[in-house]
Amino acid sequence: MRPYSKHITIYTAIAAIAVSLFFPKDASAQYYSLGDDPGGTRWMELETPNYDVIYPAGMDSLALDYAFNLEKYRLLSLWGISTKGKRMPVILHPYNATANGMVMWAPKRIELLTTPDGYEPSAVPWSRHLAIHESRHIGHINNFSKGVFQPFTWIFGQQAGGFFFGLYQNTYMYEGDAVVTETVLSEGGRGREAKFLSYYMAAFAEKDFRNRDRWIVGSYRHFTPDNYAYGYLLNSYIVYMTGDYGYYGKILETIRKRPYIPWVNNYAYKRVTGKTKRELHKEAVALYAGIWEEAAKKRMPVTESILAVKSPKRYSEYCGGTSGYDGRIYYIKHSLHEPYRIVGIDDEGNEKTVIPFSHSSSDLASDASGKILYWTETVSDKRWSLKESSDIFSYDLEKKRKTRLTKGGRFWNVSVSEDGKMLATTEYSTDGKYFLTIIDASDGKVLGRKPLPQGTRFTTNAWRDDTIYSLGITNGGMGIWKIPAAACLGECKTGGFSIFLPVRSVNLSDIDTFGDYVTYLSDQDGIDNLYGTDMKTGKTWQLISTPYGMGSYVFDEEDGEIFFSQLGTSGYLPHKSGIPEPVAADSIIYRNPVTEKITAAAMSRIPDSLFALTPDSSSFTKKRYRKTWHLFNIHSWAPFYYDTDNIRSLSFDAITETASLGAAVWSQNHLGTAQSMLGYFYRDGRHGGTFRFAYTGLYPVIEAQVDFNSRAFTRSRIDFTDMTAQTVMTTDPHKDQSVQASLSAYIPFTFNYGGWSRGVIPQISAGFSNDRYEIITPSEPYPLKKISESYPYLLTFTTSLRYYQMRQTAGSAVYPEYGFGAEAGYISPVNMRKYTGDRIYAYIYGYLPGIANQGIRLSALHVRDLQQRPLSLGGISVAPRGLSAEARTIYNPSYGTLATLDYAMPVYLGDISIPGILYLKRAVATPFFDISFDHGQTRAQNCFSAGADITFEVNIFNLPYSFSIGTRLAYNGGSALATLPGAGRFYSGLLFSASFE
Repeated sequence: MRPYSKHITIYTAIAAIAVSLFFPKDASAQYYSLGDDPGGTRWMELETPNYDVIYPAGMDSLALDYAFNLEKYRLLSLWGISTKGKRMPVILHPYNATANGMVMWAPKRIELLTTPDGYEPSAVPWSRHLAIHESRHIGHINNFSKGVFQPFTWIFGQQAGGFFFGLYQNTYMYEGDAVVTETVLSEGGRGREAKFLSYYMAAFAEKDFRNRDRWIVGSYRHFTPDNYAYGYLLNSYIVYMTGDYGYYGKILETIRKRPYIPWVNNYAYKRVTGKTKRELHKEAVALYAGIWEEAAKKRMPVTESILAVKSPKRYSEYCGGTSGYDGRIYYIKHSLHEPYRIVGIDDEGNEKTVIPFSHSSSDLASDASGKILYWTETVSDKRWSLKESSDIFSYDLEKKRKTRLTKGGRFWNVSVSEDGKMLATTEYSTDGKYFLTIIDASDGKVLGRKPLPQGTRFTTNAWRDDTIYSLGITNGGMGIWKIPAAACLGECKTGGFSIFLPVRSVNLSDIDTFGDYVTYLSDQDGIDNLYGTDMKTGKTWQLISTPYGMGSYVFDEEDGEIFFSQLGTSGYLPHKSGIPEPVAADSIIYRNPVTEKITAAAMSRIPDSLFALTPDSSSFTKKRYRKTWHLFNIHSWAPFYYDTDNIRSLSFDAITETASLGAAVWSQNHLGTAQSMLGYFYRDGRHGGTFRFAYTGLYPVIEAQVDFNSRAFTRSRIDFTDMTAQTVMTTDPHKDQSVQASLSAYIPFTFNYGGWSRGVIPQISAGFSNDRYEIITPSEPYPLKKISESYPYLLTFTTSLRYYQMRQTAGSAVYPEYGFGAEAGYISPVNMRKYTGDRIYAYIYGYLPGIANQGIRLSALHVRDLQQRPLSLGGISVAPRGLSAEARTIYNPSYGTLATLDYAMPVYLGDISIPGILYLKRAVATPFFDISFDHGQTRAQNCFSAGADITFEVNIFNLPYSFSIGTRLAYNGGSALATLPGAGRFYSGLLFSASFE
């Protein structure tokens, strides 16, 4: 009997799940979730007059610090923005090792990653910085839930405010305004840091006056600072020009009152400032360029130097340098076209790659011999995405061996003792306490942990003889402390620190020692330059002067040279010079006139009473936060049905599946671990509904989905007496309703460090469909008599295991530099086993570099039914890409293989734009070849597609969302093609995807 598996496919809800396993995925979230904290965490809640601060139990001091600062800076930060909003939940995530904070809408909340930045910190305490910056964003979004927008919140819930905020506000607008706020309300906001705008300084000085759209949207060819920097440049100029610190509130008010005006943003800026944004941009560039030109004239002459590497073709950064035993200088390098790696530079400027490297790490340090490199880097938790460690690693340059010295640590930056036996590092505990910690360099054991002075946080350390020098941050700025190393060993008590360099409102980094000096980078003259303070006299000298700033520096005492990474439009590139004579440093701190004027404007407008406000922390009330009581939190709804998951990758033939008549409601708990959606729809004459639920707060992620009447109910009749098959879709959706359901559990293990993303994902799932099947077979021993069997549903079980390992993807590339993944799965019918057998599959894929930033992707998929059955489970397609949807459905071998080859070629198009309307970032041409084999036939058949995907990446209206639009063209062939209905020789189809990240 010839099996019918080639023509009859059994569809189940589990099929979509199985296919999705081939690609990395998050839980099926309709709205953004930051991630998940450890599932066993018990939570508390601290109620203040305006916030509900939710935090892990046992971290009361941390919660009180954040609650106090949020209340203290709430009105200060919101001044000038007319709407303050209602109470806000604030979720503290202390287990992460990455500093960040964000205000999110739908559901509305503030999420704060409380571990401060140990690598590029601002000269202001982290809790204060977040309180000021994120509070400003509350006012931004609240403006789009008031006035003419308020009725939409009644109809759509919280998502309305988030939608209009995203529609009317560009990232540079609101982030730039928030940076202005943090700058004027603190001594160390980013607007006061020289490095924040230093690339613009270099660009303007070297006549890189690219158009405004290019600065906003960015480029795959030319380095572009982020929108925070551009936003500050523009917003600070407007306050400088108008003297009106509250101007941005007027912009928002104008938009809120007249949202129907085309290009209302331009209208608002013209109305409030009297000038268009393009005019403001030109004037801001001219102002800053002039200020920087004048400031350069007053600085010390630039130190003469030569480039120590071969000039790169594209923007590159060499940072975190140290010297090696072989005479090379070792750097952490990355560029637009290369991911992070450690490289060694010899005397001739030749470069060799040592190992791949992490993008979140400290500078390198080496022992006295130069044979061993040390550093700290962020390491993901194996399960919880919001839990990370920061551990110490070493690399033996001679033995080419990498060692992880600590596991589960909270260490940032490392300095090696002169005998190479001990490491000094800064430790940030999850509860907000800070320590200077001494580590045994041989085995990573803690030798001592010294509590830091109250209100002080150290960043980097330097070791000289028996003394440790440390850069630190307080409310007043940054300074340097020192302490005998012996005081940090064994049982450590508080105290013992002395101030070496007084705290001032400057940004300090990269501490080291050389000769009689404690050396460090300081931006006291307006850019980051190298200074040294004499250990004996306390006098400060300037050692290096650069035109636009510098980064890493390495002294070569033997040859009397210094290597330093000097900023230019080509990046931070290593230069070398003789060790210059020190020049007495000016004690006066350079103050940018723009920063000073906008601060004065703010101080003159904000009432003194707001600065004098001191929250009464004794009025804050603490209570238990129970996860089960807050599992469901309905935040948004709609008077029609739409699927937010489908919007990101909308195919043009599935619009009705994405949106239709009906209604929908969404829920997500404050912790971001429980997301659900309930929807009703009416389409194609059918009333139907959808329910989805995902929970990530347990060790396995649990996902459930039920679709009622989402497609036509089918009846299949397979008659083996006359070898016919018929599938009929019901024409009466009221009589026969279809139901599909799925339940899955998987554990997303991750092992991310060293510049590699690794993961293991075991999964089990079950699927249900109420489609009916009637099987007719001949009777034995009376073959003319027929036996009919009915199956009112199909139940399937799937188990799979996936592994992947990927290098980073360079900024201008399409694929990871290197990587591979593999998956194996088993699908089994629980019922109908007499006619439907088990299916196994194996999938492997990999990435290789091509020419320049082009890339190769290879994959192979193999499926096989374990038993000879007349029917076959579907859901795992081995069809080539060029087949039509109908042909892909029918082509379902019981024993088949699909092999694919892709070559992605990003094409730079010159950053073409229609100003303010359309920005064309690049095209991507991806020739591909797919070939599929059906091994189940007497003579193996094949089917292939050869073609190309051609897509264009565009941004519209300078919005921070990227869209990919294009077409797929393919030529089909092979011996199996003629047997597939609807399969033609040529195929063309539209491609569309959107990124809202």
